[in-house]
Amino acid sequence: LARARRPYLIGLITALTVGVCIAAWLTRSAIQSRQRAELAVAEAKAVNDFLSQDLINATNPAVMAKGSSVLLKDALLSAQSRILARFSGQPTIQASVHKSLAELFSAIDLWPEAEAEANAALGIYRSLGRVDGPEWQSVQGTLAILLARKTDFKRSDEIIDSLAKSLDDRSASDQQRFLLSYARAVNAFNKGAYADAVPHYSVAIETLARAQPDNIGMMNSVRRDQIHAQTMAALYIEAEDNAKRFLQELESRPGDQSIWIALVKRSSARSIGYQNRGDEAVRMLMEAAPVIADRFGAKSIQFMSLQTELLAVAARKGDYPLALTTAEKLYLGVREQFGSEHPQTAKAMSTWGFVAFQAEQDTKASELLTESCRMLKSQLGGKAVLTQNCLVQLTLAKLATGRMSEAQALLGQLDLEPLQSFRAMRARPEDLRDGVQGLIDLSKGDPSGRAKVSAAIRAIDDSTQPKDRFYRMLKAAEAAPRS
Repeated sequence: LARARRPYLIGLITALTVGVCIAAWLTRSAIQSRQRAELAVAEAKAVNDFLSQDLINATNPAVMAKGSSVLLKDALLSAQSRILARFSGQPTIQASVHKSLAELFSAIDLWPEAEAEANAALGIYRSLGRVDGPEWQSVQGTLAILLARKTDFKRSDEIIDSLAKSLDDRSASDQQRFLLSYARAVNAFNKGAYADAVPHYSVAIETLARAQPDNIGMMNSVRRDQIHAQTMAALYIEAEDNAKRFLQELESRPGDQSIWIALVKRSSARSIGYQNRGDEAVRMLMEAAPVIADRFGAKSIQFMSLQTELLAVAARKGDYPLALTTAEKLYLGVREQFGSEHPQTAKAMSTWGFVAFQAEQDTKASELLTESCRMLKSQLGGKAVLTQNCLVQLTLAKLATGRMSEAQALLGQLDLEPLQSFRAMRARPEDLRDGVQGLIDLSKGDPSGRAKVSAAIRAIDDSTQPKDRFYRMLKAAEAAPRS
């Protein structure tokens, strides 16, 4: 009987042992989950307390002396120095606050401070050995976006590549997909690859809606950026429709939505202006201007961005006195903000040069574009989209001044591949190249250039591209009597 019972006893003991092990594992897992939840609550409470109590400290007379007119910048800079003292011995909470400050500093264009806060958070996670967790990835995403806005594309690309390699598409969460897609979108946008940025923004919106359905502020920001990208990619109807839906939502929400309404109007005005409704676009920008200047400051990146949109609409309308004045003010503002050798400064100079070319101030345009192309080539490389677009404008300026040999040399430096994604161009890259070559050939007495010029004209006529000065140069050459 004992021998007969033995197999059943062994099976029973084995089952009990397995059951106890499973119960122990489940208990340990539950304890760990509870601890993570408690830590998350503690972090959230600490960040909330810090932002609500320390952000504007009643004991800080330098901040409180401004009363209700205190700027967020002053409050953040004042509170920044108190992080170490307040969260001494609480490294994970300290890192969370550093990350929050990085995002806030970035939002108000304090980029050196934002980068320092992001690096401080990464340093803490590195010291804790948490270099692959969601917190680390989140800060990495924030830093990649910040570096792209600073046009430090080498470092931004490296971080994005690292994030992509660390994520398995099958097991990645919606939050991880959002971080990666949003970083890719901002990176592409700031490179001038607007057409490439648009689908990344769409993925970012879809994944953010699932990952953080209550994060209205972030969703507002990404949707506004998407509209701006659609506009810059020459998807004018899509951008306007998107903006109309967004504005209707904002106007129906409770509370003060004026800042978001102003930012959306700024991002979509060019799409309206480029549909031959320039006066309507200018009104939108003028409505947004005082709100943005009041909330961000008249020297902020946000206000300078509005000036960029006003410049684009004025140039499209043919109001070159307004466009030239705005372009010069924009360049001086960007130079003051970033310094004379920064890529953003070079980009603003090339914009001024482009407007001067459209206004037929060809000598001035050639001077500005020569210098801005030199700066962009030195800072970003000759194949960068912004460098290539600058070279296009300089080529046209050289044509307009009759420097055909210089225009031919510049034409040889053009790379059509990066220019394909720069939909803000007034003509398709291949049509522009062929049209320029046709003008150069005709200037040398080569009659074969006429066919190239006529083909470029037909391509522009068949597209939705505006008929700008380059188009007028082509038409004049086509209409010239045959020699």
